[in-house]
This record gives sequence, structure tokens and C-alpha cells, in this order.
Amino acid sequence: MLREYVRNGRILVATLFTSAADEFGRMRKGFGLADVFGASFTQPEPVDIPDLYLKLASGGELIPQDPRVLRFKVNDGTVLAETIDRGHRRNLGPAIVKRQFGAGNAL
Repeated sequence: MLREYVRNGRILVATLFTSAADEFGRMRKGFGLADVFGASFTQPEPVDIPDLYLKLASGGELIPQDPRVLRFKVNDGTVLAETIDRGHRRNLGPAIVKRQFGAGNAL
């Protein structure tokens, strides 16, 4: 149903665990909506890391981010922001992605 919703011109805003777990709360091997998101897990479980920030692709100051992240890679889409681990001085990869799916978009 969500696939058709987006394909027909709507916008889906997904958060940390959207389609990451099944109906029983068990983590999947990949997003259930991977085709809509254009993304896949790089590790199957979320991690908690303090001192995380969003770095917007458009620039500007770093924005404090929730310490719990689910690491993923982009297969098809545009990265709008990345996760920066300031404590360890490293980039953890994409945090916010936009992907066109049919006539709609997923964020």
C-alpha cells in the first residue's frame, strides 16, 4: 500500500526503523521498503554513539542528531545529510536521503 501511495505522487517521510523490522519486531535483513528508499543496511542492528551531528549537503553548521543510528548505504537517491561522529572524528555515512519513486518521493 505504501509503495502505491508514493508511486502515485505522495511523499513518504521515513524515520529510523521504518520497515526495518517485521510485524513481530524482529530486524529484517534489509528494509522492507528498500525499493522505495533506494537504500540498504550496512549493518543489521542500530548502534548508539554519543556526540553525533547531521552535516547538511547544502552546508551550514552541524546539527545535533539522535545518538541512535541505523547505518545504511544509498543505492539510488540523493544524500541530503550525513552523520558525523565528532567524538571519533569520522563520517558515518548518509543520514537523510531523498529518492523519487514513481511520481512521488521518499525521504
